[in-house]
Amino acid sequence: MDIILTPSKLNGTIQARPSVTDAWLHSVAQELALLQRKRHLLPSRRGVAPRDLLKMKGCWSSDMETTCACFKCFTEDVPVLYCADSRHTLNLMLPIASALKKKVYFTGDISLADNHIIPLTDTLHRHGPSATRGELKIRRRDRSRIKEICTLSGRLTHGSYSLTGKEDPCFIAGLLFALPLLEGNSSLHMTTMPVSTELMEMTLAVMEQYGVKTHRSVDEYGYPHYDISGNQQSTIP
Repeated sequence: MDIILTPSKLNGTIQARPSVTDAWLHSVAQELALLQRKRHLLPSRRGVAPRDLLKMKGCWSSDMETTCACFKCFTEDVPVLYCADSRHTLNLMLPIASALKKKVYFTGDISLADNHIIPLTDTLHRHGPSATRGELKIRRRDRSRIKEICTLSGRLTHGSYSLTGKEDPCFIAGLLFALPLLEGNSSLHMTTMPVSTELMEMTLAVMEQYGVKTHRSVDEYGYPHYDISGNQQSTIP
């Protein structure tokens, strides 16, 4: 079969594929806004739940499913967060959980690698929470598929945070979400250029849509610096 192509100017529109990462960050911001609404005893809104809106847009992912399930556990005094096999959820939830609760258990699938969290928990330990293992007893019937990752004890405190920039981008995103929840003002400074500035910018853009303000600047070397006020109230746009 012969095909004849006639040159002409391109026209029309192409529907862009929804960003799964952007939707994941929106789900985190929505869950935090809902938690703050409950904490301040504000009336809930009627209509379609935000998570259902994201599902309808075709942006749902396993990371989002796991993250939203973790947020549901914050109704417990000492929540047990199950991160399944999602390293992204684990890294993101470490700072957020320590900002919300005095003690949190982290668990995951046997296949979930967790050696990388030692530098992350060390960073948190400089600002309050300490990480231990062996406190949570996994039921015998579950030991073949679930393991304890760590236990975070102590609340995250406000102050000056300095990161090397080599930390996992999801951990930095979690820290950006966590710092506005604290009682006092904080600053976040990078001593080198971060591995992914794109995820940080996406996170800040999402936070801004929910009313959380962050002042961005760069130091004399061009490395990012953020000043973040505490006690900020998220609102669902």
